[in-house]
Amino acid sequence: MRKNDIERSKDMFDFMEGYSMRKLLFENIKLNTETVDDFVSGLVSNGIISIVK
Repeated sequence: MRKNDIERSKDMFDFMEGYSMRKLLFENIKLNTETVDDFVSGLVSNGIISIVK
């Protein structure tokens, strides 16, 4: 996701904030950005990504 993002971020938390704001604005999906684990859990639970082992 980050590799293809047009907006430049200074770190991972900056990216998560920007991405979650766009998801909320355009798709009405709220993502928690407190920790990376919370962010990834939100992505998985909303069907944005899937984790395959």
